[in-house]
Amino acid sequence: MNQRVDIKSVLRDPVKRRELMVATLIATQAREGVTTTREQAEAAYDKVQEERQRMLISQRFRVTIVCACKADYVVGYGATAAEAHATAGKIYRRNHGRRKPFDTVLDEVTPDGTHYEEVTP
Repeated sequence: MNQRVDIKSVLRDPVKRRELMVATLIATQAREGVTTTREQAEAAYDKVQEERQRMLISQRFRVTIVCACKADYVVGYGATAAEAHATAGKIYRRNHGRRKPFDTVLDEVTPDGTHYEEVTP
C-alpha cells in the first residue's frame, strides 16, 4: 500500500523525527556492512542532538551584511546580537574595506532550533 507522507509534519514532531532518524542510522550503517543496535542508534542520535543544542546556544544570532554592490554578503554568528554583529563586521571590513554596506539583517534562531527568523527592532 503506497501512502504519501508529509515529511514536514514528521520532522516537526520530535517523536516521529527521532524514529525516522534512528531507523535511518540503522539502515545506513547496514548498507555499509555495520551492524547497529537500536540502542546504539538512539545513543548516537541523542549525542548529535545535544551537540546541536550547544551549537544553537553559541550561535543564537546571525547577522548578514550585504555589500553596496549587492553581489556579495558576509554572515556572522554569535551568542548575542552584538557578538554576531561584531563578527560579521570584522569579516566585512576584511573583505570590503571601508565601503559602506547596503543592508544589515539580524536573525535569531527559532525556539525549536530549526531555522533563523529576522528580528525586527
